[in-house]
Parts: sequence; C-alpha cells; structure tokens
Amino acid sequence: IFSLADIDFAINLGTQYANPNFNPKAAKCRYPYIEEDAEIYAIGADPGGWGHSKFGICMIGLFDDRLHVLVAEEHAQVDEDEMIKRLLLLRSKTPHPKQTKIFIDGANISFIKRLKSCIPDERIDYQEYMEDLRKRKLITPPDEAQAVHYMSIVPISFSKQGPKMLANLYAFLQRGDIAIHPKFTTLISALQSARNVPNRRNSQFILDKSSQSLDCLDALRLALFNFDAGAPDFDEEEEKGEVEEDNEKKVEEDITA
Repeated sequence: IFSLADIDFAINLGTQYANPNFNPKAAKCRYPYIEEDAEIYAIGADPGGWGHSKFGICMIGLFDDRLHVLVAEEHAQVDEDEMIKRLLLLRSKTPHPKQTKIFIDGANISFIKRLKSCIPDERIDYQEYMEDLRKRKLITPPDEAQAVHYMSIVPISFSKQGPKMLANLYAFLQRGDIAIHPKFTTLISALQSARNVPNRRNSQFILDKSSQSLDCLDALRLALFNFDAGAPDFDEEEEKGEVEEDNEKKVEEDITA
C-alpha cells in the first residue's frame, strides 16, 4: 500500500530529528520527546481481538509542522489493567492531558467502558450518549468527527472508517509530513508489509489482515483520526491499469462461471 520511498523519507526525518546537528533540542532531550509547545497530541489504541492479535498503541504529536510518532508499540499476552495504566500514563505525560484524546477501536465495548471509568466526567454509557448526540445533530455522519468535543475516549468504527483512515495515513506519508524514529521497527515493518485485499485497487484502501494483524499500524491510523491530510494522489496511468486488470479478471470469472 505505502511507497517504500515515502516510508524511508519518514524514517530519515525521524533520524534527522534525533541528530543534535539538525535539531538542537535533541542534545538535551532524547528524541522522540514530549514537546511542550506541541499544538496537538493524540493517542491511538487498538485492543485487537484478545487472543490471536496484540494490543497496539501509538502516540503522535504535532510540532514543527510535522506529525511525530512518539510511541509505537504492540503488547502480547494482554492484561487489561496494564493497558489502561499505560494509556493513562501516556496521556498524563502530555502538557495538557485533558486535551489529549484517545481514539480507540470501537469493537471492544467492555474495555472502552473500563477505560472511560478511569477518567473524571467521562460518560461510561457512551453508546446511549452517542445516540443522543446523533438525535440532537451534534455529531453528524459519516465520520461523526465532532465526538472529540464531547469525550476524551473516542470510539472509532473500523468497518465504517477503516479505509478512510488508511487513505489519510497514506496521504500524510506521501506528503512527507510524518517523522518516524528508526527504533520503531514494529511499525516500520507493518508499513512496509501492508497490502490491499486481493483484487482491490490501491485507491480502495482495504487492508489485508489474512496473515498478520498489524495492530501497531491500526493504532497509528487511529491516532491520526482527528487530522485531515486531504485526498491522496494517484498516478492516473497506474489507476487505469488497475481498472483494466480488474475488468479482465471479471471477464475471466464470467467465462469460468
């Protein structure tokens, strides 16, 4: 899915920020670091499937007109209590914790409720709360992005928002807006190995998870939910070739049938 050149650019940018000759702050604080003057911090959490996949966590910060990956990790043999502590710790380290949103895969309802119960003034009955916000048209489809104004833990539906979030990540990488320190090997490997579901065009952004769960990558696209990179660019000839290839496959399937 992602261009290797775009991934390498993000890694090289992360390497530069860790170099005091390029970034004087790196002489005092080891990069990646919490930047006091950062405009926004956001955390993505992907609990996975509890049993066959891992718990992915990613935190990003916006400063120097770049999106910096500050945390990118996967946890196996997940303990819910430990994951809640980890998420709350990361949130507390940011300059303004109350403004730091945690975007989480909406599939694990019980975990979301437990996490919300640890934050003052957060509504545990969030499903009913969301429905009330919809009825009052305070959040609107399709992405219901306005939810960030009403809660600190924001559930996101991958079935509805997955392709859009993947396209958003693609566009940010394509534009060279993301810095990734080379130590985040799990995330880098996930970006390099990410593939579309077979027989789907690149522009459809349907992530193939048949052989790997890619929880760290999912956590990154969750963390980027509240950022909008705009529509990604595609080579017209490449897209034309993919469409023609799809049509040929459909013809072959019809003949076989």
